[in-house]
Amino acid sequence: MPDPLVKYREDIKGLIKDRCGDGVALLLSPPLTHVDRLASELGSELGEGKVRHYIIGSEGGKEKLKPEKVRRLVKILKDVRSSMTSDKGSVVDERLMKELRGLLGDDWVRDVRPDCVIPYYIPWEEARRYASDENVDEGVRKALMLIIKGFEGRGRRITWFGLDYVPEELVEEVMSAKSEDVERWIDAYLYIISKLNLDEGFSDRVRRALKEFAKGHFGDAIKALLSSFKVPEPYTQAAVNALSFIAILFSNKRDVFVEVIDVLTRLRSLSRDGGLNVLGRLIAHKLAVSMGLSYEDVYNALTSISGLGDDKLSSIVSSITERVKGNRGEVRVIDEIRVDQRKQVRGIR
Repeated sequence: MPDPLVKYREDIKGLIKDRCGDGVALLLSPPLTHVDRLASELGSELGEGKVRHYIIGSEGGKEKLKPEKVRRLVKILKDVRSSMTSDKGSVVDERLMKELRGLLGDDWVRDVRPDCVIPYYIPWEEARRYASDENVDEGVRKALMLIIKGFEGRGRRITWFGLDYVPEELVEEVMSAKSEDVERWIDAYLYIISKLNLDEGFSDRVRRALKEFAKGHFGDAIKALLSSFKVPEPYTQAAVNALSFIAILFSNKRDVFVEVIDVLTRLRSLSRDGGLNVLGRLIAHKLAVSMGLSYEDVYNALTSISGLGDDKLSSIVSSITERVKGNRGEVRVIDEIRVDQRKQVRGIR
């Protein structure tokens, strides 16, 4: 069997050509799939403007999608994919198109027919089948086996706000990596995701409270310190927001400084070629949704922070954690809002 990831992309390409004709197709995808390659290939074949690809949680205009809206889009994504593989017919109708227009904006949905809303991702269960199929391309199969066993051996999966999937970019990266490196990446990723509670995201109330606190207490002084350490000016505010966000999440711990340094040290193990590897980028995507910031800003901020030396990093984290400890009253209110949100999310489940 050829590479199943390539076959999947070709199958979706053929589906769009047959189904959408001269119309416009809207591809919906979680982060770090090969949807950009598919869109580029189709754009060359069908013409400019015939294919739009929306990465859920990481695209949009000035108003970033909130976690609750990301979850709704993820549910739509799963429902549409399920209907495509069953004999029940498409679940996308004019009512759902109206909801998509409300979630994404008219620019994304305009001229798209209901049957041309196409999900694009490799579900976890499907990836597991590929990993155990001896007929699958050996390099892909071994990479998938490392990913599936690595996560499931720790009782976890890769998830995007309720969607279990395997990013194709991760498969490519693992194919050229040592197994011990992959194990280390998975450990670091799961540690950070768990510590920062990034799989659930945060409510609008929590994000507003965090932003207001950061604006009031981590302003020009911390930005100046970051600038003095050669963190590029466009990313200093995002770096301040990210660091203060992380510090506040650990505000109820005995030693906030140690907790923050620990997370940032783990992040360094996800560095690659002056940036972040695929799992590090997935953390940036999740943190961006949780903070209500753009992925690009968060990614560049995390890359800049992880590139700092130990002394510089300690100096910045120390300044931020001291401000957190000095304003425990306000931080306690944020923590109470977070606890209330967790109860509501569990109640919904």
